[in-house]
Amino acid sequence: MSRRVVRRVHPRSRRSSTSRAGEAGDRLSTIARDLIQEGKVKHFGLSEAGATTIRRAHAVQPVTAVQSEYSLWHRVPEAEILPTLEELGVAGRKRATPAQIALAWLLAQKPWIVPIAGTTKLTRLEENIGSAEVELTPDDLHEIDNAASKLTVKGARYPENLERMTGR
Repeated sequence: MSRRVVRRVHPRSRRSSTSRAGEAGDRLSTIARDLIQEGKVKHFGLSEAGATTIRRAHAVQPVTAVQSEYSLWHRVPEAEILPTLEELGVAGRKRATPAQIALAWLLAQKPWIVPIAGTTKLTRLEENIGSAEVELTPDDLHEIDNAASKLTVKGARYPENLERMTGR
């Protein structure tokens, strides 16, 4: 039933990249809306979309997911993408940030586990504190564990010489 619709804008188009991306998002969201109405697709997501494209697409058909590279080493989405998703309500059914979900998961593991806030920014500290208000059900925890089990982590947490210093 569910099909993935992928649309890439040709790089040699004469229009500006912002214009091309916005127009492609409009066309894609219209196609997705039609497919959802026909019952052929359940949800509409975008991959590596900018904030403007997300807003334009969401105006035609609500976006339910956005795939974008985001990690400790690549935090570009924090500037525009994440705030846009939060504003549009794409941040998930728990209405929590990914960091809050991660911390809520950690808090749910054992009652005596206390996360250490690794931030120097007051806004991030406040966000982290908000994780204590996120209630994860047993089904939520199972869903998170199931999704995490499908991930492959590559590389060591520490370089070998530092790992030896931890006594492990």
